[in-house]
Amino acid sequence: MDNIAPSYAMFLIQEFQTRGLDEELLRDTDLSLKTLESGANISLTSFQRLLLNAEQLSPDTPVGLIIGRRAHILTMGPIGVAAATAPNAKEGLMAMETFLHLHATYSQVNLRATPSGVRIDISFHDQVPQTERFHTESLFFMVQHYIEMVTGQPLNNARFNARHSKPSYHHVYSQWIHSPITFDNDSISIDIPKEHLLKHSPFYNPATWKQTLQTLSQRVRELGKSNSHSYSQYVLSLLYSYEPPLPAVSFAAERLHISERTLNRRLQKENTNFRELKSQVMQFWAEQYLQDTELSVEAIANLLGYQDTANFRRAFRNQKHCSPQEYRKRFSDLARANTLGPVNTNSDASVASQIA
Repeated sequence: MDNIAPSYAMFLIQEFQTRGLDEELLRDTDLSLKTLESGANISLTSFQRLLLNAEQLSPDTPVGLIIGRRAHILTMGPIGVAAATAPNAKEGLMAMETFLHLHATYSQVNLRATPSGVRIDISFHDQVPQTERFHTESLFFMVQHYIEMVTGQPLNNARFNARHSKPSYHHVYSQWIHSPITFDNDSISIDIPKEHLLKHSPFYNPATWKQTLQTLSQRVRELGKSNSHSYSQYVLSLLYSYEPPLPAVSFAAERLHISERTLNRRLQKENTNFRELKSQVMQFWAEQYLQDTELSVEAIANLLGYQDTANFRRAFRNQKHCSPQEYRKRFSDLARANTLGPVNTNSDASVASQIA
């Protein structure tokens, strides 16, 4: 059963206590102030009901933003400790991506490096459509707060992309979210420029960072006993978080605090291997460079670690059934046609899907 830490419910309880509405907020849930104060996780079903009650009691209240504003990174427990003590924001975000499912089982975060920075893709299980707006708002604010805490600077040049439509209180977003936000997108994501990612964190604590990652990695290993794809998922997430040159298998094993031999054996049990996973991510970067840069095919091959451009061309053709030059021309032609056609706020994704 999906569950969540009780802290997020407590934030709303405290907010509505000031209005004398806390008892009505708990209506039709199996929650009480006593159960929430115990610190034990609560069911997602009860939390969903709580969110809907809040919306009914105060329709123009930005419920998700209130939760996000109160939810300090340490609300996430060991995951928050890892992020807070990471060397920089990118390492902290990677830790959150890797281990978030241990904290909130209904959500998933995927971090992808891009030529300009990183994109964080966010998704929720199917049982949260009625309250997705609140979960989105709270995650947006938490990510913003985390970046600003680490860098000491406002995050005003990111881009927040929401799937929900503009709520009635959309005019307050600019007071809470410092970067542009778009609505009615096909997916939920955050684009963060490079300049915010690698700045040294004043909160970096090597010993705590290492110890917390070991603790969380142990929980991943325990999860692997019931999840037949946990290690391949971890390795893919790690590889997608980096620009080429991509990390070696030794780095992935070190992050999981296991030997290379053990990682290779566990990937084999999941019917894959490190080389296959790395090739998948290399193909992703090949397409990104061809779509978003004017680098020559030779330069792209070199960036991806190919000593012979012919080997890159061959590998690319095996994947896309066309040469790199043909792929780039098709993407350029479709992008131009898309620009001349009806306005599409997700044109890049649309073009990419047409030439996939």
